[in-house]
Amino acid sequence: KRSKKVNQVTTFYAPISGYIEALNIYEGMYVQPENTLLTLADLTQLAVDVELEHQHAAWLSQYPGDITWTFTSDLMPTQNWQGKLDYIYPMLSETLRTLRVRLWLDNSKQLLKPNMWLSLKGDITAKAKTVLIPSQALIRTENKTRVVMAIIGEDEGQFKSVEVTIGRFFNDQVEILSGLQEGDNVVTSAQFLIDSESNIDSDLQRMEASS
Repeated sequence: KRSKKVNQVTTFYAPISGYIEALNIYEGMYVQPENTLLTLADLTQLAVDVELEHQHAAWLSQYPGDITWTFTSDLMPTQNWQGKLDYIYPMLSETLRTLRVRLWLDNSKQLLKPNMWLSLKGDITAKAKTVLIPSQALIRTENKTRVVMAIIGEDEGQFKSVEVTIGRFFNDQVEILSGLQEGDNVVTSAQFLIDSESNIDSDLQRMEASS
């Protein structure tokens, strides 16, 4: 319009820098506004889709900002990446019964590529203290959940059965809502106590009676 001349070449500037992921144009092609000519991918930040087991949905909704997400790769064992929670999808997968979340990952060194497999670990920093014990210490019967507590003090060397109420599972640990206090010692391997699944209740009842 300014020069009163027709230019045979028109330049368009991309809003971002990146790699050409798709090129949908060829010489002589007729272009319309709705056409996607090319797709650029900026790999300095990656969106990672994660499938979590559905039982994790409860603590994920309670501690979204208190979870440190760490990614690792078998291809680069000395490297790790910190993720940031961006979105929790509202629906569970109908087939896998998993909860899908999206995390943002800083990839400024561009070591990671799209469609790579990564391992993920989420460390929770709870605001309130809670009692945790190894999950293998739990003894589940038909109606109750118990642990075997080792007595410390004058009656050291003795054991008693304690009924507990459990909460959330954190990797190999379980939250105890009632039945135990901080400092209590529990037995993590009770094979010496239980000969078979059929006599769990009787063994525990004998211990309760003796205590």
